[in-house]
Amino acid sequence: MRHAEARAEIETRFAAVWTATPVAFENVAFEPPADGSAWVRLTVVNGGSQLASIGGPPRRFRSWGRVVLDITSAAGTGSRSAVELADQAIDLFAAWPVSELVLFPGALEPSVQLADTYRTTVAVPFRHDDLR
Repeated sequence: MRHAEARAEIETRFAAVWTATPVAFENVAFEPPADGSAWVRLTVVNGGSQLASIGGPPRRFRSWGRVVLDITSAAGTGSRSAVELADQAIDLFAAWPVSELVLFPGALEPSVQLADTYRTTVAVPFRHDDLR
């Protein structure tokens, strides 16, 4: 599985099963909800690769990265709804079907309070192998 295939699987599957809020994907036009309701931004961060086999061909290259889900909600409304969305996202990634893409347990990162929004971040490590 190459980087582009891993990204496509993550984005396609997430889009198919996440119904809680609108989703902003990388390099795709998006307007946050005008009413201030919650929305999420999905980002796939590739972390690197290393040789994971001896001999070959084919040789196995193991790549890793993180799925980052930024959950944005209105400021001044407390953290409960954002954290509940984070829990839903963590559950969704934990139930990821078995494939060449392996996702590991997700975790909440520190939240950020901005002038008019509150952002909670979920980070989910993943790995995949590429045979060349």
